[in-house]
Amino acid sequence: MDEFQVWLNCLVIFCVIWACLWLQQQYVKYQREQEFKKYTYYPINGQYRHYFPKKKGQRKNAKQSPQKQQKCYPQSKTESPKKNEPELKLDFQEYIKIHEYVSKNLLISKKNLQKLGFPYYERKNLKSVKINPTKYNRAKKMWVAEGEKKRICCRCQMKFRVDWNGKNANEKCVHHPLRKVFDEATFQDKHPCCNRNIGKPGCITNNLHVFDQLCVSVLKDFTVAPEVADIFELKSVAIFAFDCEMVYTDQGPALARLSVVDWFGKLFLDVRVRPSGILLDPNTRFSGLTARDVENAQDTSETCREKLFEIINQDSILVGHSLECDLKALRLSHNRIVDTSLLFQTGRNKPSLRYLAQSILGKSIQEDRKNKFGHDSEEDARTCIELLRYYIENNS
Repeated sequence: MDEFQVWLNCLVIFCVIWACLWLQQQYVKYQREQEFKKYTYYPINGQYRHYFPKKKGQRKNAKQSPQKQQKCYPQSKTESPKKNEPELKLDFQEYIKIHEYVSKNLLISKKNLQKLGFPYYERKNLKSVKINPTKYNRAKKMWVAEGEKKRICCRCQMKFRVDWNGKNANEKCVHHPLRKVFDEATFQDKHPCCNRNIGKPGCITNNLHVFDQLCVSVLKDFTVAPEVADIFELKSVAIFAFDCEMVYTDQGPALARLSVVDWFGKLFLDVRVRPSGILLDPNTRFSGLTARDVENAQDTSETCREKLFEIINQDSILVGHSLECDLKALRLSHNRIVDTSLLFQTGRNKPSLRYLAQSILGKSIQEDRKNKFGHDSEEDARTCIELLRYYIENNS
C-alpha cells in the first residue's frame, strides 16, 4: 500500500509539472500574440495571404481562385495602400507557422556558416571572430597585418603602397567597372560595360586605387546580438531582411547604409552611416550614395548596431543575399541566417540578386532611374523577403 501511494504521488507531481509547463507555454503564446496584434499592415485589395492553406485531399498544383492569386502585400513604394482602404490585423498563428517552417528547413547550419565565410566565434577564443576563406576569395589576400603598407587594388588588381592616410596619389586606376559575362553570339567572355573582349584595357580611369583588405585587428571589433531577455519578446520570432551599402575608405570597405524590412516588406530601419576613416570613393555606381550623402550622415557604425539591436536578438532570423559580406560590414556575428543566394543556387556559382528578381519575381532592380543611381539597400532587402515568400509558397 505504501508503494502504491508513493507511485501515485509521483504521478500527481508529474501531472502538475506538465500542466504548469503547458500553461506557461500557452501564456507565452498569448502574450506574443497580443504584442503581435499591435503591428498592422495594409493589404492590397483587402486580401490576406495564407501561406499554408492546403487541406487534406487538396492537390499541390490545384488551380486557385482569382482572389487567392492576387498579391496582397506591398512590393514597392509605388504599390502603397490607399488611405481609405481598411487595415487588417496580422494573423499570428499563420506567422508562427511560417517562422517554424523557416527555422526547421531554411536556416543555414553552423558548420555551413563557417564554410561559407560567415564570421563566427570559436570556443577557445571569444575575443575575436574567425572568418574562413571561401572558393570566391581564397586566391585573394583579404587581411593585412597592423602597419602593413602593401595593398592590392580590388578594381584593376594592381599592387601598390599606401601612405599615412591610405591614399596613393602617384598612380591612376584603369579598370572595367562590371564583371565579365559570356557572350553566346561569339562564345567569348566580354566586359558588358564597354563590350570589349577580355584582356583589353579598362574603360574607366580613377585617380586613386581602392582596396577591400582589412586589418586583422578588425576581427576584435565584432559583436553578437543581445540575448533573449524575456520569453515574451516578439524579437525571438522576428524575421527581418536587411542589406548594407559599402564605400571605400583609407581603412578598406566601410558600412555606409543599413536598411531593414520585416516579413511584409515594411521598412523598419534605414540608417545612413558616416565611416570612421577618410572617404576615398563613395562607390556611387553600386552603393547609390554620393560623397555628400556619406559626409552628412549622423550615425556611426556603433549607433547603427545599437538601433539594429533594438529590433532583433540572438533568436531573430536574418534574411539577405550573400549575407557574409553584410555581416562583415556590420561587424556582427549571427547564427540564424537565411541566404537567398543559396536557396536558389542551381550551379557552382551563386546567382545575383538582380537575376533572381528578374527571372523569378519579374521586376527590375539595381538600375539607374530618375533621381536615383546605383543600388538601393531598401529595394534589395525587400526583394530578398519577396524571394523568401516565393520560395515558401512554392516549396512548403
